[in-house]
Amino acid sequence: MYRTLFVYDSDELLRQIEALHIWGEASEFVIEDIANDGITAHNKMKQKKYDLVITEIRITGMDGLQLLRTAKAEGLCSRVVLCSRFSDFNYARQGIILGAYDYFVMPFDETQFYQMFTRIKSESYEGGAEEVCYKENILAFFKDRNYNIHRYIDEMLDKIYDDGFDVIAADKKARSICSSVIEDVFNIYEWLDLYIDPHTFYNLDSINEGDQNTYKDRYRKILGDLFGEFCRLSPKADDEKIRGGVYSIFSAARKAVFVKRILQRSFI
Repeated sequence: MYRTLFVYDSDELLRQIEALHIWGEASEFVIEDIANDGITAHNKMKQKKYDLVITEIRITGMDGLQLLRTAKAEGLCSRVVLCSRFSDFNYARQGIILGAYDYFVMPFDETQFYQMFTRIKSESYEGGAEEVCYKENILAFFKDRNYNIHRYIDEMLDKIYDDGFDVIAADKKARSICSSVIEDVFNIYEWLDLYIDPHTFYNLDSINEGDQNTYKDRYRKILGDLFGEFCRLSPKADDEKIRGGVYSIFSAARKAVFVKRILQRSFI
C-alpha cells in the first residue's frame, strides 16, 4: 500500500477527499495519517516516510506552499500535491515552481486522482531502478574523487531532459536524483556537515519555466559545487598513512564539536 498524509484546514475539503472512491485495495493508496495544520504535518513527515502528501494550500501554522518548500528542502517527500477550493492560477504556478507533484481544484475528479496514482506507481516500478543507478554512479565518483563526474552529470542531465517532451516530469526525476545524492553523501561522510551546511545544497528552487538549460544548469551547479567542496576538504590520498591522518583530523574535529555541544547544553 502507498501511504498518504492528508493535510486540511477545511472540513468541507476533508469530506470531499474522504468521499472519493479512490482509497483502498483498488488503487493501493490509503490515507495513513491526517493533520489539520502545517506544523503538525511537518512534524509527522519528519517522523514517518510517506509516499504522497496531499495538502490544502490555505492551512494554518505553515501554509501549503511553505510546507511544500520545506518538504523539498529537507528531502521529506518528493510527491506533494496541492489542493484548493479556489481556481487560482498563481497558486498553481507557484506550486509548479516549488516542485509540486500536482495541483487539484475543488470539486475533485476521481479520474484525475487515478491518473496520478498510476503515474506514481509507474515511476516506482520503472523510474526507480534508473534513478538508483544514476545515484550510485555519482557516489562512486565521489568515493574516487574522480573529476570525470562533471562529464557524467552533463550526460545524465542531457539524457533525462532530452528523452521526452515533458520538462516538468524530467525536472522531478533530476530533482529526485540530486536530493538522493546529497542525502547519501552527508550520510556516508558524516564529518562533512561540520564544514558545510547541507541545506545549502537542498535549496532546489529558483527556476525559469520551460527552459531546459536553466534546469540543467541548476542541478549541474549543485552537484558540481558539492563535489568540489568535498574534494577540497578531503583530497584524494593514495598513501594509506596520509589518508589515515586526514580522517584522524576529521574524527578529532567531530569529537571536539560534540564535546562543545554537550558543554553548551549543560549551561542552558
